[in-house]
Amino acid sequence: MNQIFIKCFLGQIMSLLLSTAVVSTHYLKSKIEISPFALLGLAYIVIHIFSQIIYYLSKTKYKINNKNILYIMVIGMTDFIGGFCLIKGLMKMSSYLGILIAQMVYPMSVFTDAFILKQSKVDFKMLSIFMAFVSVCFVVNYKADESDLKFDFIGMCLVLLSDILYMANGTIQSLIIPSIGVYNVLRYFTIVSFIFGAVMTKILDKEMIWNLKELGNFYVSNFNNVFSYIFAFCSYYLMASEYIGKYGIFAFNASIMSYSIYFGILTMIIDLKIRYVVAIGGPLCIIINVILVMKSKDPRKEVSKKVGDIFDKKINFNCDV
Repeated sequence: MNQIFIKCFLGQIMSLLLSTAVVSTHYLKSKIEISPFALLGLAYIVIHIFSQIIYYLSKTKYKINNKNILYIMVIGMTDFIGGFCLIKGLMKMSSYLGILIAQMVYPMSVFTDAFILKQSKVDFKMLSIFMAFVSVCFVVNYKADESDLKFDFIGMCLVLLSDILYMANGTIQSLIIPSIGVYNVLRYFTIVSFIFGAVMTKILDKEMIWNLKELGNFYVSNFNNVFSYIFAFCSYYLMASEYIGKYGIFAFNASIMSYSIYFGILTMIIDLKIRYVVAIGGPLCIIINVILVMKSKDPRKEVSKKVGDIFDKKINFNCDV
């Protein structure tokens, strides 16, 4: 029972941290369009520093072979592209609509597990609960924001792509964390993400990020929002990898769904709005989210074996580094 409580409680903390990061980007102000690397790059540096410190203070050390290096490279690239697509997608449409689409990672993981990995059957009862959950979240966030509905097809595609990439990212993390440790994953994938992100930004967004004067003005004028984003995002990542390693990717995906309701609550608090629908719908969504987390299974070994077999058919590295 204590483990279930800790599992649900940590899930809500992660959701709150993630929603804080999303809210911070929602209130960013700039005269120019800023590349996601302006935020993600700083976050990767901070995550890398803290994970290095924690790793060297820990007593357990792990060896990393070349196959794990490949996994880490995939994690690093999918993480940056996922974050890039999510931030770009949210910029193109209403925040509450973008967040609704971002929540589709949960049913996507359920259908992937059922039809691709063939590890379980689709639980339509849980999917019904999920649909009720996202519906209430959407209404709450709409009432908290009250801006006109803005939809963009490209933005929707970007957010859905980020869902797919984050789902793959989390699955691979659940595969390698038991063998090489959480902080090995964090300290190495952040290097890959930073380098890959810098190169990708140089190619796609060079006019938006390499104007150092405008970038400096952006950081200064948005210091509070940038600081809160970095703090929340880094804390979320440090917790998320630990959570995935202990409870599995499905419990993780279920846990962070409630970040959308926290987004509405935080927006209401910041704007000093009193909304009865938020006050009533918020606790309801959190309760439903806890139920989804409690019901989530932990098929980490089965999923890890399946994903590992897919990689092993393509690659066979034996050298340790």
